[in-house]
Amino acid sequence: MKRRTILCLTPLLVTYSINAGGQHMADTAAMTKLEVQRLPDLNVPRGGHSIFYANGELTVVGGHTSGFIPTPTAEYLADGKWNLMETVYTHDGGFTVKTRSGRVMIGGGSEKPLGIGQVHHAEWYDPTTHTFEGFGCLDIRRAYAQAAELRNGDIAISGNWYHHDSTEVFRQPQQFYTAREVSLQRSSPFIFPTSDGDALVMGTIGTHGEDYGFPTVVDRLYGTPFDMPLLAEWRLPRIQLDQRTADFCISDTALGEYAYMMPVSNRKGETSIAVLRDTVLSLLHTTTPVPTEGHWGHIDFSFITLDRKAERAYLIGRDTTLRIYVCAVDYSTLLTPQGRLRPTEQTGASLPARLYYTDPQTDIGWGIPVTTDEGDIALAGGVYDNNFTPMSGVCLLPVGQHPKELSIATGRWVGIGVGLLMVVLGAMLSRLRRRNKPEEVLDEAPEEADEAPASSEVLNQLMQRLDQLMEEKKLYLQSDLKVSDVAKMLHTTRRNVSECITARHEYTSFAHFVNGYRVKHAQQLLRQHPDMKTSSVGLESGFANEPSFFRTFKTITGMTPREWVNEGK
Repeated sequence: MKRRTILCLTPLLVTYSINAGGQHMADTAAMTKLEVQRLPDLNVPRGGHSIFYANGELTVVGGHTSGFIPTPTAEYLADGKWNLMETVYTHDGGFTVKTRSGRVMIGGGSEKPLGIGQVHHAEWYDPTTHTFEGFGCLDIRRAYAQAAELRNGDIAISGNWYHHDSTEVFRQPQQFYTAREVSLQRSSPFIFPTSDGDALVMGTIGTHGEDYGFPTVVDRLYGTPFDMPLLAEWRLPRIQLDQRTADFCISDTALGEYAYMMPVSNRKGETSIAVLRDTVLSLLHTTTPVPTEGHWGHIDFSFITLDRKAERAYLIGRDTTLRIYVCAVDYSTLLTPQGRLRPTEQTGASLPARLYYTDPQTDIGWGIPVTTDEGDIALAGGVYDNNFTPMSGVCLLPVGQHPKELSIATGRWVGIGVGLLMVVLGAMLSRLRRRNKPEEVLDEAPEEADEAPASSEVLNQLMQRLDQLMEEKKLYLQSDLKVSDVAKMLHTTRRNVSECITARHEYTSFAHFVNGYRVKHAQQLLRQHPDMKTSSVGLESGFANEPSFFRTFKTITGMTPREWVNEGK
């Protein structure tokens, strides 16, 4: 009977295998088609401009217009039409910062047509009165810089184009000053404020457009530069547009916590999502992989925007046919009800995701997306392949009108049904193999609820393999390492991994076991680099944050890291 059932299920499984795996659009999940909603065109075609929501109004500022000529204008959408305004200065390739006061700082940009030169200009925009006010001068002239408001209200600015780069600070009422030089000259860097009042500066574009590849070095506004290991394999998008990292922030900064989501890509060309909390960058996993190839060609996911009310992130991509793609990710499980980011080990399984696509949008340029108050995504103006002919089209991607539940995407019921059949078949095959080869329990990947406990001999062998894996692969350096990750690598079950660890009596849990390796690694760093900051030692040893490192180190050794160093002198 079992043999007959397996034969009956085989055609279904073959069908499933053809449609599973990889990152092609057809391989990930069905996509929901979005019917793009057109809004009135801009008064001025624009590229290199800034776009944001302020006082409930979609607003665009600066950029260049037809002929690659900077435009001293801005416009906001109200009552179904775009209202044109004059700015004090031009800002083609400038930056904007939405401050907690409600005003928007606008600064920098190209001095001349064709994107030539840089400017010192800075001005304020008041969205309640729709007025602009020139007020100050950047410490150095800049184009394609970025800026972000810090915890104390100062504004950090970095990046440049065909000119020297450094990091400067604006401090009220109108003082700009250079804070420090940078270890890597960048254009359009990402600036991420941190909870301690500092800011991280990172990016892969040089001041002359050169591609730095996968640089791991991260500059700080006040602290010393450091290497971020994940950046050796994954990198942030290469975009020379005004991207405000405040728009990537998923945590409640009023609580003093700064956590960001962003798209990243690896050396294989795959796209994923990462979360940055202070100095720790970690990869996330979604129920639906982010596709890189679709029915009409390669998809480039470069942008991200958030709907904080719905706790959803939207990765925005495009292919060569000018179709727009959206990968919607529910990140609610990452946060506590108070808006704090949960510890990595409490964030659960893969995040629910849904995929969308549109028909070709030939008159919408490629620019920064923003989320409206209704949860839709707005795109306005932009350039496709020619800076001399920017576009004026404006559209809405109506994702806010779609269901908020992302765990089951359109067209995935069949996949789920087949998945259940696979589970049934897997259980049956597992039972048959255990009946014929009980000694091969270590090769069983599925975890059975009624699985018999492994023998002490099997657990001892598994523990040896686990130690070898940890020492050779240094898995403990991964701050988000889970018992399921290790079980998968060893082709066994989570229960067996946990039991082989506790059977040794030296450790009480998987976390205790991994932290033991991390503390030993930290001790090695402290011996070899006595001048290294203890906080950096913790992060380099695989701890998710500084408090966790100090607490665990003292629990295992009975001393703080500094006390341990002094004890050895």
